[in-house]
Amino acid sequence: MKKILGLILLVLVMVLGYIVYNASVDKEKTSYIIDFENSKDGNNKDMEDSKQTNTDNSEKTDTNENLNTSDKIIDNKNIIEIREKMFIAQIEDIYYNIEDFKDEYIKIEGMYSVVEPEEGDIGKVHFVYRNAPGCCGNDGWAGFMLNYDGEYPNTNDWIQVVGTPEIVKNGVYEDLYLNVISIEVMEERGAEFVNQ
Repeated sequence: MKKILGLILLVLVMVLGYIVYNASVDKEKTSYIIDFENSKDGNNKDMEDSKQTNTDNSEKTDTNENLNTSDKIIDNKNIIEIREKMFIAQIEDIYYNIEDFKDEYIKIEGMYSVVEPEEGDIGKVHFVYRNAPGCCGNDGWAGFMLNYDGEYPNTNDWIQVVGTPEIVKNGVYEDLYLNVISIEVMEERGAEFVNQ
């Protein structure tokens, strides 16, 4: 009888520990994002409306510097940075939840490439990307197509891009674009291959 009560007590302690641990982890994963004072629609969201789950797939940049562009200044605290560790997962999160991200500023680093059009194609397609697992091994990629009116860098340059995401329908495809605010060629390269 003592063994049974001891076993029941042990199970209860384990269950309570699990519940307490999960509650603390959920609190750590939640961050609050406050919209800019000059958001595109002119409204500020209430903090509760701006609640976002942060599972290390997006991180707000926390510096005091501002990104200067020709038409706007963006506080770096309001930029979601795509990190190496969960690169693919972050981009998939944006793709599948575009309504949650369409007015957010995204910063990403990767290689630059351009695909020349074939007959019947939509035209040149510019990318910021990293190599990733694909259908037949390591033949995939993850990144954004770029919508930019400025001068593009050289192919294979390591670039940092800031912009807002958008899904663009191309026939039967829905492509993930970044409406570019700035492109900067970086001297230091990150990991060219990512697997998460």
